[in-house]
Amino acid sequence: MQKSVRLVPGVTLDLIEKIPGRLNDRRTPLGELNWIFTAITDTIAWNVLPRDLFQKLFRQDLLVASLFRNFLLAERIMRQAWDLAVDICLSQLPTIIEEGTAFRVVSKALSAGGELWAPARLGVDQDALRPLSSHSLLSSLCALL
Repeated sequence: MQKSVRLVPGVTLDLIEKIPGRLNDRRTPLGELNWIFTAITDTIAWNVLPRDLFQKLFRQDLLVASLFRNFLLAERIMRQAWDLAVDICLSQLPTIIEEGTAFRVVSKALSAGGELWAPARLGVDQDALRPLSSHSLLSSLCALL
């Protein structure tokens, strides 16, 4: 189980949505992030896929390559969502077992009004998990891609 950590304090989703540059210009912040994202996802694919499949999925068609890069990103995000759900569920065990309190449904803690959040009463670090609207999250991901 991983805790979400902010790498740069003070950087908001509004700032992320305004990352300057062009995707195809590596001399800009957006272009550099796109280049790094492509390098990392291609490296992951190169290491886990048979060579002929890697060539077919990541080198023959740019649209297909983009689709599979985004799949790798989505898989990571879903893994983090799973880790968060397990953390929230397991954090309730001491009070459920020792005090007999009722179980709080995890999916309600994860999704409320289209926001990803974790209640402080469940012992999850609120600073690391500030609310993210689904629209802002989608916009941020699209900006990076």
